[in-house]
Amino acid sequence: MNFWKFLLFLLALVVGGYLLFWVFGILAGLLWYAVIIGIVALGGYAGYKFFLSGGGEEKPPQLEEKKPVGIAEMQNLDRALEEYKRNALDK
Repeated sequence: MNFWKFLLFLLALVVGGYLLFWVFGILAGLLWYAVIIGIVALGGYAGYKFFLSGGGEEKPPQLEEKKPVGIAEMQNLDRALEEYKRNALDK
């Protein structure tokens, strides 16, 4: 009778180990899916914020006007020419 109890104990131990590994696998799989879904959601949120809503700013900063440099300088040419005439011709 002790032999059968020992076999039953070993069978319960093996089935319990399988059950433990099964539960661990289910939890690890769920955690992995949560990480992947979180990464995809973070990428979607960042993509929406930066590409569709204008990057969170009303107007993106610009270094210069969109005019070519020559045209931008010609607008101030008349004022610079008048100033040069006053300074150079008076002397």
